[in-house]
Amino acid sequence: MTDAVLTGIRIIEVSTTRAAATAAMLLAEAGADVIKVSAAASRAAAVEPGFAVWDRSKRSVILDLAQSGDRDRFDALLRSARVFVHDIPPRRARQQGLDDETLSARFPRLIITSIGGYPAGHPRADDVPVHDAMVLAESGLCTIPIAINRAGPVYMRFPLGTSGASYLAACGIVARLIAAQHGAPAGSVRTSLLQGALIPAAMHWYRAERPTESLQAGMPRNEPDTIFQCSDGQWIHVMSCPDGADLMQAGLAQMSDADRERCRKLHPRTPFTTRSFPNWQANVEIFQRHAREPWLSSLRAADVAVDGVEPLGKIYFDEQARINGYVVAVDDPVRGRTLQPGPPISMTPAIRIRNPAPRPGTHQDEVFATSLSDVDGPASLATTHPPQQPLAGLKVLDFGSFLAGPLGPMLLADLGATVIKVEMTSGDPMRWLDAAFVGCQRGKRSLALSIKDPASKAVLERLVRWSDVVHHNQRLTAARKLGLDYETLATMNPDIVYCHVSSYGPLGPRKDWPGYDQMFQSSCGWELESAGGGNAPRWVRFGMLDHQCALASVLATLLGLYMRHKTGKGQAVTSSLLGASVLTVGETIVRPDGSLTPYPQLDSMQLGIGPHDRMYQCRDGWIEVLAAADRMQEIYAAAGVDDVSGLARWMAQACVSDALALVRHGGAQAVQIALDDGHSFFASEDNRRSGLIAQYSHPLYGRFEHVGRFWDFGNLQQNVGRAPPLLGQHSCEILREFSFTDAEIDALIASGTVVQAAVP
Repeated sequence: MTDAVLTGIRIIEVSTTRAAATAAMLLAEAGADVIKVSAAASRAAAVEPGFAVWDRSKRSVILDLAQSGDRDRFDALLRSARVFVHDIPPRRARQQGLDDETLSARFPRLIITSIGGYPAGHPRADDVPVHDAMVLAESGLCTIPIAINRAGPVYMRFPLGTSGASYLAACGIVARLIAAQHGAPAGSVRTSLLQGALIPAAMHWYRAERPTESLQAGMPRNEPDTIFQCSDGQWIHVMSCPDGADLMQAGLAQMSDADRERCRKLHPRTPFTTRSFPNWQANVEIFQRHAREPWLSSLRAADVAVDGVEPLGKIYFDEQARINGYVVAVDDPVRGRTLQPGPPISMTPAIRIRNPAPRPGTHQDEVFATSLSDVDGPASLATTHPPQQPLAGLKVLDFGSFLAGPLGPMLLADLGATVIKVEMTSGDPMRWLDAAFVGCQRGKRSLALSIKDPASKAVLERLVRWSDVVHHNQRLTAARKLGLDYETLATMNPDIVYCHVSSYGPLGPRKDWPGYDQMFQSSCGWELESAGGGNAPRWVRFGMLDHQCALASVLATLLGLYMRHKTGKGQAVTSSLLGASVLTVGETIVRPDGSLTPYPQLDSMQLGIGPHDRMYQCRDGWIEVLAAADRMQEIYAAAGVDDVSGLARWMAQACVSDALALVRHGGAQAVQIALDDGHSFFASEDNRRSGLIAQYSHPLYGRFEHVGRFWDFGNLQQNVGRAPPLLGQHSCEILREFSFTDAEIDALIASGTVVQAAVP
């Protein structure tokens, strides 16, 4: 791995959770030397199937940090490292001398990265474990999904906070390394499961002084999932109008006038079905006339965005996933030859698996055979003006649309980059849905430009020559026609890092197919798993796989920038919905006999994955319980019941305070579930002080409050103060900065090549 991106970067990891382990794994497969330090007592944790993925590409040692000799060896590891990653709660970290202040004083070259349940410094940071269900319950995020068979909150089967936080930590580390290349001192990168979950929550939670009708409607809860059942009982998720497919055309032609009128009356008149499914009820009935495979063939031939609803793990056998390296064979020392998720991004040098997850202590002799050298180089480079933000000075062109494309540049803007959003003069197609649009657009300026118009060429060339990064999620067939492919843009600026976000990856027969979050929730199994046992599939309203894809694109872009500083050369990097989605399935892997390793499954009422990790309804609210199996017996005994059914009946008669006391007296953990759809989140002064709430002045909405910072970099600032832009809000301002005269700008506007918003 001498030619890897992060060659020469040593990372020390102390963790027991998936979030920190995954963050370190992502960087290990980019070439970092990750040494995982485990306690002897934690050997059993490595048996959990997911750690076969999350601990991959690392070396493993066993140390007892309470023993002086082992602590000395651990300190030697830290002196030899650039990065320390951990998930130790703040109070315990201080007790062990592993808090940011102590470590920074002793190891000034060290980037100290922590992932908590809540942000470090938040009053709940020590009291709520690094566990998705607990964090989502107490914050109120589990009220965003819609329960199928009842009212109330939904247990979120997908690891929403964990998956977001793992990318945030990995991206934060690389951003710190880039800042160090430009003279910034070392310091902290702190994030949390709550911040990881708030990324998709940004299109649901906000407050506006003057909301538009669309913003007030939000992400409508009455929109039906566009999931249709076929004649063989199988399901498909369709994300564009199916009426052009030959099977659907034939079915519509066969309908009588009476049937058409009946279907028209049954049409659910919602914004999305009205726009995209004008024959909704007829579609529902016609889909039931043919089996799934003929439907998939017919719809795909008509370029309709569609995929089948599959069980969790079926994606491991997908041809497209294998061709792109999103599924790989790994010879695991415990389970033999397995199928596992591969790296979700591609670049040069290649991101690749270094070795299977080792047994704890495998590299003890290798790591400590010789004395460890202190990390080379000063704590920071000598510079007159060190950056004040991780990505200060970085210039980004965002040609993305919808969500998976624009979110990545928004996160780069949060880190200090200057981002210009270049969109069609008709606007980003997501603009019709204000809630989703604002969730991925802050921090940018908008230039509305008709790239199809030859008059736009001069504008485009100046923009590209100015930029460090070009980022988009257009299909490459369309990008080539518009001259937005890497080969064309690299002739204008060979130094750019060009990040393309695709649906199915850069290789294979489906590389140019359209795709949406919903199709990957369906094909990767999350629509079935999230619905609960025996229920029809249900789309999870967080749209979390779009966000996973965007986060992967940020990591790919940052690694490309880090490599550019080393080599002086730009390059093309990629992420995809398919690649990011496959990685989320890593809690189960394929064994040599083709079966899946066990994984927890949600009950039919969407309450939890067992009595030990479950929501319970009380007389005056709900609680989430997290308990070890032996503790459940104590809780049953204290309540005078024999099983989970009895406990649920006891809870239903108890008030929340008594239920919490019962569980905690039994040695388990519990939190009250917030049910107010984000109101308590914005009302919390603790959240405000922790930077979790951002406030802008918006041209339309007036005072606008939104989800705030996703990281805390300590001595480096972030930029979360610019509101999402109106279409073309900054067109003239940007063109003047690029030396266009007023006469030239007037001509571009008069011809319709450029649109300038009339800002209220």
